[in-house]
Amino acid sequence: MRLMRNFILVFLLLPAPVSLMAQAQQETRAAETSQASDEVLAKLRTAAVLHETVQLALKEGKYSEIIPNLKKIFDLGLPRDYEKYQIKAVFSVIDKLDDSHQFVLGHKVADLALENLQADDSKFFLYLMKAKLFRDNDQTREASEAIEMSKKFEKQQKDRRK
Repeated sequence: MRLMRNFILVFLLLPAPVSLMAQAQQETRAAETSQASDEVLAKLRTAAVLHETVQLALKEGKYSEIIPNLKKIFDLGLPRDYEKYQIKAVFSVIDKLDDSHQFVLGHKVADLALENLQADDSKFFLYLMKAKLFRDNDQTREASEAIEMSKKFEKQQKDRRK
C-alpha cells in the first residue's frame, strides 16, 4: 500500500516540473520570436527610408545615389519572406530608369538584385526586366539572351513544384 501511495505521489508530481519546463521553453521561444520580429521591423523601417531615398534620387535625376542605397537595402539581410517586396521595389526602380533611358544603370540595378535575391521567381522577373531594357535600347540579340535566361529560371521553378 505504501509503495502504491509513493508511486501515485511521484506520478502526480512529475507532470508539474515537465509542464513548467515546457512552459519556460515556450516563453523563451516567444521572447526570441518577439526579438526577431523587432529586428525585422527595424530592418523594414530602414529599408523603407532607403527606398524613399532611391525614389527621390530617381525623381531628381541623382542617379549616382541609387546603387549605394540599394546595396544598403540588400545588406540589411531581410528574411527571404520579404523578397517579393524587394523584387517589386527593384522592378519599380528599373522601370523608372528605363523610362529615363538610363539603360546601363538599369542593368546594374538588375545585376545587383540578381546577386542578392535567391528565389527563381525573382531571377525570372529580373531577366525579363533586363530583356525589356535591352529591347528598349534596340539590343535585340541581348534581349533574346535575357529572355532565354528567364525561361531557365521559369523551368527550374516548375521542376521544383513537381
